[in-house]
Amino acid sequence: MTSFSVESSLIELIASLIENPSLNRIIVTPNESEAQEYEKFIRESTANYLTHKDILYIPGFFQAGVFRFESAKKIIAKRIEAAYHIHSHFPRIIICSINGLTRNFPPAQWVDNHKFQIKVGDPIDPDLLVEQLLQRVYLQVQRVEDIGEFAIRGSIVDFWTPGEKTPTRIEIFDDAVDKIRSFRITDQRSFQTLNEVTILPSREFVWPSPSELEKSIEKLKNFSQNS
Repeated sequence: MTSFSVESSLIELIASLIENPSLNRIIVTPNESEAQEYEKFIRESTANYLTHKDILYIPGFFQAGVFRFESAKKIIAKRIEAAYHIHSHFPRIIICSINGLTRNFPPAQWVDNHKFQIKVGDPIDPDLLVEQLLQRVYLQVQRVEDIGEFAIRGSIVDFWTPGEKTPTRIEIFDDAVDKIRSFRITDQRSFQTLNEVTILPSREFVWPSPSELEKSIEKLKNFSQNS
């Protein structure tokens, strides 16, 4: 397929989307690099007509399990983010490779059920927040530099959730959320104030709560004893 034929087909598709706002389209490409090229072309061509959320790229894994351009963590996080966006705001156009289409995909409802929101002014228990992050497979570190990590410094909790381009910092005062801010990983400085943040699972599964885990272990023990 030549670049001219690719552009011609995309221009025709874009024109149909603009003419009919009720249309939705799915583009499946042979490989990941073409999916990324399609996404770039469509975003540039429709900047004045479609919003950022109207266009969704679902990343797939690269051949032989090798992540050549991005870490496995980031690819999984982007797939979780895509599942969340499909449920919260169904896009006008979805782009993915055959590999990305055939891989297991977290159900949008599953992601929605396991997300939780934090707003400024909400009462908060730091220990419970840590438990919720660990359940969603966040890794505790000294300094947050990647998606799926969190760090604690006194009354400050940093984390990087799928769905956010940068990590988030929560400042707690008197058992309530005092401030929510985005910060840069380069210098760890805050640059944007937020009213709320939605925290998504960082992996395609969620650990059960301690009480649920204890019940499961007890059932397993009883089964072993009775068998």
